[in-house]
Amino acid sequence: MATNLIGTPYMLEVDTTTVTTSARGTEANYKLLACLTTNGVEFNNAEQNTSNKCDGGYATSVSGIGSWSFSADGQAVSLETGEAATKTNFNAILALAKNKTIFFARMTNTAKDVYREGKVRISTYSETAPNSDAYTFTATFVGIGELFILPVTP
Repeated sequence: MATNLIGTPYMLEVDTTTVTTSARGTEANYKLLACLTTNGVEFNNAEQNTSNKCDGGYATSVSGIGSWSFSADGQAVSLETGEAATKTNFNAILALAKNKTIFFARMTNTAKDVYREGKVRISTYSETAPNSDAYTFTATFVGIGELFILPVTP
């Protein structure tokens, strides 16, 4: 029988250290994007219209260029002493967006039984600071090139 996966252990991590001339990020350089409430991945194939007068009045198409992105919603937190070595927060993500930085991101869990990785840039970033509620942020990471769905094999 199938087992439903719960989203809680699937985290978004960023590698801003590995040079983007590399094909993949470096395991040791990935840092957890702290205190996310949701994260996800979206993949799209553009439609290439192949319709012609022989199709009997119905549209036909093939898959064209693929594109993908990661989404992240989280709570703005300061990092405790020592956490900066393994985690990053909303301030670092905003700096990457502001500077138009290209870097690596991945979504996975500890077991890496679901794995998504690729080169990204941040297309949108927003913060909300409501009265008497959590200060939050939202970011969209647009994929550049291929989305990898398996970890690097040694």
